[in-house]
Amino acid sequence: MGHQHKLRLVLRQYQAVLPTLSQRLQDWADKYSRLLDVACLRSALRGKLSRRQYRDGEHERVRTGYLLVKYLLAQLSRLKTFGTVLEFPSGPGHYTAYPGDLAVHSVATGFDYVAADGVQDAVDLTERRTRRSFKKAGQPFSSVRFITATHEDIADHFRDGELVLTFIFELTLHLELFEIYHLLTKLKRKTRKGGIILISLTSKENNFMVEFDEQRTYLHPRQAIIKMMRPWRPVFIPSYLANALFFARQISQLRLPIHPEHVEYVAFMKPEK
Repeated sequence: MGHQHKLRLVLRQYQAVLPTLSQRLQDWADKYSRLLDVACLRSALRGKLSRRQYRDGEHERVRTGYLLVKYLLAQLSRLKTFGTVLEFPSGPGHYTAYPGDLAVHSVATGFDYVAADGVQDAVDLTERRTRRSFKKAGQPFSSVRFITATHEDIADHFRDGELVLTFIFELTLHLELFEIYHLLTKLKRKTRKGGIILISLTSKENNFMVEFDEQRTYLHPRQAIIKMMRPWRPVFIPSYLANALFFARQISQLRLPIHPEHVEYVAFMKPEK
């Protein structure tokens, strides 16, 4: 009888530990996925940086982008222009969750938030990380959606006039100009009057060392995209948020024979009439 009692106590202890252990295993899997992702994103630096340097570089890389989104959300909030914020593609959630925390920030300031990506694993990872961000912030997890979609069908998930801010980071360099044109044409119809589309443009080649995307198009003329967005008017972006250099400090410290990517941000607002 004593042995059965001890066995029941041990089983209860394991039952209490298992959920925590399961969550820890999921956290480890997410961390490993993120490490694989950053290795692919910047293959020119693969094997050159320590894990800590890569992490610091990633945070530095996304900082300008998420600060710019928060700046534009503040402008929309001041103008009482509320609705849905769309991040496409969301990747592993650097902007939606940590370190950007844009989902938490958007919902807290009165917006709905949608993170979308063409890879299901990336969408699942972003959702798990975003749920943890809400839990850490002490906010209820609401007004957030996660969508699996490509540049061809992302706009089909929204009603006309539903979007107030769409930010498209690190995507145009993977698309041809006609694909960008069709994507922007569809998203313009889904954006409400006074809404904004924000785009990042890579203006320097990544040193011809891109292993994961041999068809990558490095440079899209800025003027071509500006022409696509007519008659929308350009949105003012403060000079300290208008440009970013990816991994500039890390490359400089290591004196590597490669150049950091230079990224420019451009934004356009839909006319009221």
